[in-house]
Amino acid sequence: MPKEHCLLTFASTHAALRSEKLLRQRGVPFLLIPTPREISAGCGLTLRVLCDQVQEVQEILAAAGVSPEGVFTAPEGGAGSLLDKFPLDRDPGR
Repeated sequence: MPKEHCLLTFASTHAALRSEKLLRQRGVPFLLIPTPREISAGCGLTLRVLCDQVQEVQEILAAAGVSPEGVFTAPEGGAGSLLDKFPLDRDPGR
């Protein structure tokens, strides 16, 4: 069974890039992707993480003073979805 992914959106590009750096330093698997059309938010950059790691990710970010604008469960996309083009296991973000 595939693992469920969650999306963290940010109000600014700076916050998204800072989050990317923090998660890379901690070895947390993620992808930084364009924000899918299915959700509209802030800067246009989104972190895709495993849902079972969302709490850990939020704690890492909060400790550095970064807070996501929103946290979403990855929408069901079906064939051709933007999310299908960015599988998390393709690039562990390390």
